[in-house]
Amino acid sequence: MGRPVWDVVATVDEPAPLVLAFVAHTLSLGPRCLHLYLDRPNPALQAALAGIPRLTITLCDDAHWAGSARKKRPPLHVGRQKENARQVYESTNAEWMVSIDCDEFLSSGAALEADLAAQGPEVTFMRIPVRERVLPAGVDQVGIFDGMFRLPLPQYAQNGPKIYGDDAGFLRLGLTGHAIGKSAFRVGRGLQMCIHAPLNAPQNAPQGAGAMRAFLRHFDGLTDLHYALKLLRRAREPQFKSPPRHGPARMAQMAVMEDIARDPAMVAQMVQRVKRLTDDQAAALAALGALDAQGFNPSAALAGLGLMPDLSVAAFDAELRARDAGLLGETGLGI
Repeated sequence: MGRPVWDVVATVDEPAPLVLAFVAHTLSLGPRCLHLYLDRPNPALQAALAGIPRLTITLCDDAHWAGSARKKRPPLHVGRQKENARQVYESTNAEWMVSIDCDEFLSSGAALEADLAAQGPEVTFMRIPVRERVLPAGVDQVGIFDGMFRLPLPQYAQNGPKIYGDDAGFLRLGLTGHAIGKSAFRVGRGLQMCIHAPLNAPQNAPQGAGAMRAFLRHFDGLTDLHYALKLLRRAREPQFKSPPRHGPARMAQMAVMEDIARDPAMVAQMVQRVKRLTDDQAAALAALGALDAQGFNPSAALAGLGLMPDLSVAAFDAELRARDAGLLGETGLGI
């Protein structure tokens, strides 16, 4: 049996340094193609990515959405992600399609391919587990990819309060973001796209189709400002009659950030509580096998494409402040 052939799809709306790092790292892992959908125009980014092999770029403009299944732009970013993933899933010549965000970095192409090759023909999708970036308490972040990674915490009802105390309710299985991971979808099985798994998968698929080697590194907020803006943006999403798409832990983070946004000291304290680890917390996680101290650095992959973006916190936040000036003004975010 030959190597599995796989594509990656991502719908992105982030500062250029993150998108460039995502593209370079993802392509370095060996997919057949990376399908990148730009949720808003970014001429400088588009110019930097022009001509890169195995990369297709689609600008999600009015014409793009007019030709989509719904004939209009979905109001939620998750709806736009699902539609773009559907387009790739139904048109790609690859055997598998991996749908992720550009703040999620696959651990290894070889590991992913080994996991895909191990899946029997009955498996329609494979879950890829997640690890979430966290920073040491009391240490100033310099680069956007600084830090280590925590894993979903086993027996969270028991271990979560022991490690995180009163802040345990802000975390789902010990993570601020999603704990379920993302998926590789087997092409040609008529799967209906959703963010973490297909909507119409067989009931036994989640148990029988888990990656054993590959995982995602998730940066749920590249900087303190990025994390705060993410929560505030989610809090302002259109509301529908269906159940909230965010779980209780995320909703709690959003509610607190809404309340404290104008107080820089309170925002900094909140970020310290949920995005930093004390030495004791790190030791406790390590003892439970829930800490990956190995860092992440996409510089080699970027250099391989001749890209040299500024990966500093200062440069990233400067671009954030310029592109999200409206949200900053509306919320009065004080950091």
